[in-house]
Amino acid sequence: MGQGVGVPLRDRPTVGAGVSQGPRRHCWVVGDAVRHPGLVLAWQRRGTEWWALTIFFVEADGEAVTRWVSERELEPA
Repeated sequence: MGQGVGVPLRDRPTVGAGVSQGPRRHCWVVGDAVRHPGLVLAWQRRGTEWWALTIFFVEADGEAVTRWVSERELEPA
């Protein structure tokens, strides 16, 4: 995530089965050149990458989606 926003992804600790649950953070989930407002619920390290369990709102469809997304698909809110 961007500068000055908490702990860098690479430094986040993992807990239990590779999932870290900490404070919830608002974010933007970016895909198909569209940003969706969302919330990070948990983090998981997969190999060398971090993935976030997110819930986000797709305004065009009017629905909420819960999905694991790569850190590359996130921007700070």
